[in-house]
Amino acid sequence: MNKIKFSIIKCLVIFTVIFAGQAIQAQQLPLLNQNREVLNPASISSDYFKYNLPTTVSLRYRYQWTRLDGAPRTIMGSFSHLAEDYNFTFGGDVIKDQTGPTGFTGIYGRAGYLLDLSDDFSLSFGVKGGIVQYNVKGSELDFLEAGDIANTNLNTIYPDFSLGVMLYFQENYYLGFSVPQVFDLDLEFKDDVNDYTIQRVRHYYGVVGGRFELSDDSYIELSSEARYVENVPFYINGRVEYEYEQLFYIAVGGSNAREVNLGLGVIGNIGDGNALKVGYNFTNFFQIYGPNFGTVHELNASYSF
Repeated sequence: MNKIKFSIIKCLVIFTVIFAGQAIQAQQLPLLNQNREVLNPASISSDYFKYNLPTTVSLRYRYQWTRLDGAPRTIMGSFSHLAEDYNFTFGGDVIKDQTGPTGFTGIYGRAGYLLDLSDDFSLSFGVKGGIVQYNVKGSELDFLEAGDIANTNLNTIYPDFSLGVMLYFQENYYLGFSVPQVFDLDLEFKDDVNDYTIQRVRHYYGVVGGRFELSDDSYIELSSEARYVENVPFYINGRVEYEYEQLFYIAVGGSNAREVNLGLGVIGNIGDGNALKVGYNFTNFFQIYGPNFGTVHELNASYSF
């Protein structure tokens, strides 16, 4: 029996010849710029702290590693709201991700509570739960031996659950920790010939940052995110974003993975101070060893009111 182990992590999975017993390790969650609610359900939109806009609706599209056939593509819609009278947050996400012959579709709901510790400190707790449908196009994978799996599209539904916490100081400085995928995943499809396994490992994320208000309602924000995954190199990035008078923003960032990203967007003030943002993010990699899979492009739009 050929045992094919597959780890959905958006890397090398798109190569359709997989040898018996081989396991692939890489990133499992789509990394979306400027959308911390994806990774931490306790995170509160910065538009609330800057403009007192408690509700945000957003849509994002990401095209990753453009040099590869079947490169990862992700589309995500999100909604979040802070009920100020009750310090209660809630929202939801819908996500569709496709990488070569594999993909998943998920729908989530999230809820949290903002606890005032003092005049300066507040602590936000958040949980997110949902269901994810994983799919594999068996006809696009090459097995060493033919079997029913090689001629079948495989689908399975699995629960997903996330936890997060954020500490805020004077509403402008923050420190957070989250576990976006609390449940490990080990799904197995098999027939008399082939054995196909989807394995997912737990990730741990941290974030720290601060916003500084400048003159004329302009802001500069510094932030850094870190990720730990067992048996994978530690990842940390940094980002600087400048927003000018609710007219436009520009951002630059980099990481220890030798990636550099640039972001640019426009902001429209629509009626009663509501904010419409439309932006574009570009990422390039400058590693001196290993394969270069190409650049990353991301479009995003959000409306806060």
